[in-house]
Amino acid sequence: MKSVLEKDVIRLFVYGTLRKGQKFHFYMKGAKFQGNFYTEGQLMKSEQGSVFIDKKVKGVATIGEVYAVS
Repeated sequence: MKSVLEKDVIRLFVYGTLRKGQKFHFYMKGAKFQGNFYTEGQLMKSEQGSVFIDKKVKGVATIGEVYAVS
């Protein structure tokens, strides 16, 4: 019988400093790389300094990576 951690996998899209070779990629340790992907939307920075993808902007894509995490 498999444990919950072996069968419950979440696909996580990461961009920016969480991608391979970037400053905070160490947070992805233990996650299985699934490939390079993109999502529709413009990468934006809020007034508070956090980063987000604005899905209202059409015709633009943000490139990232997908990882399998449990």
